[in-house]
Amino acid sequence: MEYAAIYEAIVREVGGIDDAVDRLLSRYADFVKGMAADSRHAGVSPAGAILGGIPGSGKTKLAATFARCVGRPFRVVHCPDLFFADYGKSEERLLDCFGSVGDGSGNEGARILVLEEIDVLSGSSRPSSMEARMFSLLLDCMGVHRNVFVVGTTSRLAAVPEEIRRPGRLDTVIDVHLADAAGRAAALKIMLRKFSNVSQTEGVSMVAKKAHGFSAADLQSLCLRVFMEHRGSATAADLARMVEAVKPSNLSAFQSKIPRVAFGDIFGLDQTIARVRSLVVEPLLHPEKYSEMRVDPPRGALIHGPTGTGKSMLCCAVANELAVNSIWVDTSQMRSMIVGESEKAIADLFTLARQSAPCVLLFDHVSLPCIAGLSLSLM
Repeated sequence: MEYAAIYEAIVREVGGIDDAVDRLLSRYADFVKGMAADSRHAGVSPAGAILGGIPGSGKTKLAATFARCVGRPFRVVHCPDLFFADYGKSEERLLDCFGSVGDGSGNEGARILVLEEIDVLSGSSRPSSMEARMFSLLLDCMGVHRNVFVVGTTSRLAAVPEEIRRPGRLDTVIDVHLADAAGRAAALKIMLRKFSNVSQTEGVSMVAKKAHGFSAADLQSLCLRVFMEHRGSATAADLARMVEAVKPSNLSAFQSKIPRVAFGDIFGLDQTIARVRSLVVEPLLHPEKYSEMRVDPPRGALIHGPTGTGKSMLCCAVANELAVNSIWVDTSQMRSMIVGESEKAIADLFTLARQSAPCVLLFDHVSLPCIAGLSLSLM
């Protein structure tokens, strides 16, 4: 099958991550070319690729669909299932995974092996441990079975050692990132094919724009919840209403209940509200105005004042006005006595916010020299 036809077959089942599909097919094409080359070039051809991303982003779906659409013999293996208490049985199972898709003689065509959660085979600091033996065996198998294209998936890319990512092995890491509004719309169209009450154009686009930071698994869960409640009569409006009540799963560690407060509920702060609208609301709702003027929009604001003046209520109104993902952060909980833990918590927070953009971070009780108040940061 031609690569263009394979690409079309994959994107018909996996939507919103077309760039990842393209990169994976490109590496597979390089692998096939390396198999056709003489032995002098075999050492530099890739043995496969690693799909990395947060849970629910579609890594496993992409790997399985790719293996099926290529039209070659394949096998999908869940790496935690390879470990057994009996000595030697785990190694035997791993050898069987490679042997069942090719005998390594080089006479067969390309075969595909999908290793889910490949970070489980990342090895151990103890040379005699089972994990270390399995990791060493995995490297040997990739060197011996040159006709097996390995696709690894992981949600913990940092746990995958550099040895497995060197040239000639799984030297390409493909980030299966969260899709933008257009990508979410493509994924929703695939999920909603069988539901005629949901418009495949305007209705789907409306839902996709509201589902900020939703992964593929979140979108599937959203559709399931709506259609379990409304059965066959579900509409795009029902999906849009459910989006407002559901938060992205990757923000679960920082989710908090933000009171339903609007700017109309706040009295006596008209000038402050006007400034907050211009600094915070307008850049997110109308970014094209700043693009036309070729200036960067404001990235945040610091609201300060005495206790009880309405700082927190004002920021809650901003979050509700924008109707985007919002994270309320108590800065006292971000501090740690362990060196590096506070910095790590802040880095993780901003990483999740970027993945769920557009997102508003509300920092309560920010302490600065001579200023104590509430900071609002835009992602």
